[in-house]
Amino acid sequence: MDAKDTPAQAATEQPAINLAPVIEAITGLRDELKQKSEPAAEPIAPQIENLDNPAIERYNSLSLDKSARGKFVREAYSDLFRAKCQAAGIKLAPGASVVSFGVVDPALDGVVVTASGTSDALPGTQAGAIKVTPYAEYPAKGRGTGGVRCHRFLKGEDTLILGWAGAAPARAAGSGGVPLDLPETPGRRDGSGSPALTVIAAIAGPAGLL
Repeated sequence: MDAKDTPAQAATEQPAINLAPVIEAITGLRDELKQKSEPAAEPIAPQIENLDNPAIERYNSLSLDKSARGKFVREAYSDLFRAKCQAAGIKLAPGASVVSFGVVDPALDGVVVTASGTSDALPGTQAGAIKVTPYAEYPAKGRGTGGVRCHRFLKGEDTLILGWAGAAPARAAGSGGVPLDLPETPGRRDGSGSPALTVIAAIAGPAGLL
C-alpha cells in the first residue's frame, strides 16, 4: 500500500473470506445430528420361503431372539440329519471325551496315529508314546458296539493325548511348525507306542489331503 492510499482503499483490497467450506461442514453436522435423533427402524425378520414345510413356518413365527432361533435350527438340523442320513451321534461314557474327528477315504491307504500319556500333566507339555498303525488293521464296527481298542497304555499312562486318522503318509509338526518324524515301523492295532522326543502340535496327511 502506498503512503498516499487512504484506509478505506486498503480495506477494499483485502481478500474475501471463503465461507463455503464452513457452511458445508455445518450442514453435514446438522444432517448427522438429525439422523441420530430419528428413531431407529424396526428390524426386519428374515423369512424363509417354504410354506409347505412346517419347520420353516415355525422358524418364521419365532421372535427375533437369536438364541431361540439358534436352538431351533440346531434341533431341526439334528432331526433331519438322523432321518435322512440314517446317522446319529455316539453317547460317551461318564468321564470320556473326544480326542479327534476325522474322515478316511477307503480308496486310499490310511493310517491311525495315537499317542498316550498321563492325565496329570499339563496339556501340551508331554510328548507321550506315539504309534502309527495302518487303518486297514481296524475292523469296521457299528455305532452300537463298544468300539475298537487302538492303543495299549504303559505303566503310568492313563489317557490318549493325541489321535488322528487319515490318508498316508501322516506328517507331524511341533508348536513352531517344525516338521517332526513319526515312527517308521507300523505299530500293532492294540499295541503300545514308542516314546516321542518332542511334543506334537499337529498332524496332517499328504498335501491336498489334510
